[in-house]
Amino acid sequence: RAYIIASVLRKWGIFIVMNVGLKRKNGKDKISGHCWLTYNEEFFAEDGNPNKQYPKELVMGANGVRYWIGLDK
Repeated sequence: RAYIIASVLRKWGIFIVMNVGLKRKNGKDKISGHCWLTYNEEFFAEDGNPNKQYPKELVMGANGVRYWIGLDK
């Protein structure tokens, strides 16, 4: 959903940032993740605050995607 919304808005000239967060799941080799959008550093069409689960920013890619890592639980 985040990818589709970001693609449409960018085609309309609205630069929205897609965020991708990943974390290990329950200390195992499984990984969970979430994608969300931000516009002017504000969450866009998102319930809650994903940065609570994915607090560490890794990098902002040249493609406008910001990558985050979550805490192992």
